[in-house]
Amino acid sequence: LRRKGSFMVSVIMPIYNNGWHLYGKAFAGLLRSSMFSAMEIILVDDGSTDGFTPKMLRHLEASYSNVRVHEFGDGGSGSASRPRNKGVEMATAPYVVYLDPDDEPVSDGYAKLFAAAADAGADVAVGDFTIASDTVYKVALGSRIAKLADKRGNLPTGEELIVRLGFSAIRLHALLIRRELLVRNGLKQVVGAFGEDTLFAYMVFGMAKKVAAVPVS
Repeated sequence: LRRKGSFMVSVIMPIYNNGWHLYGKAFAGLLRSSMFSAMEIILVDDGSTDGFTPKMLRHLEASYSNVRVHEFGDGGSGSASRPRNKGVEMATAPYVVYLDPDDEPVSDGYAKLFAAAADAGADVAVGDFTIASDTVYKVALGSRIAKLADKRGNLPTGEELIVRLGFSAIRLHALLIRRELLVRNGLKQVVGAFGEDTLFAYMVFGMAKKVAAVPVS
């Protein structure tokens, strides 16, 4: 696998007492990706207390050379924001994505988002996603943004994009973000905030100069 500093995407995963989901859903989905070897997978444990999750993290780190682990070990902050922020500090790839352990990347979505962002020189690439709980439904976020293009194919950015989306709720795992955008603008997720995914997504949209949209979940 690639050496540190040569990855294309850093996948940041906030972990807390969910080692079984991590291996069976999120990590299994990453293994199916065509760009798995080009991914730097950063697992940040927010202070798991179940005994099993830390063992799973160490197993994955020992088994895959592109996996890095950080453990806070203090019982947890109660928010996904703290481990996500730490993941950005650790990231070395030009783009980052945020993936929760109970989410599952499908359809080689991250490879498609990276290709779209790299081709367009975009700060953010956005895809669709599917929610499966009591019911299953698709959220066509990338598809909606793609339809907002002007006659030249340019997509709205900043406040215009947020308004034209109708202030919709957003899941961060559907976004691929240029790391330099976060670092340069000091963008960090608010620890303890309600609806931190949507709040942070709008912070990112507000700073992005160019957006790419891919109708894939």
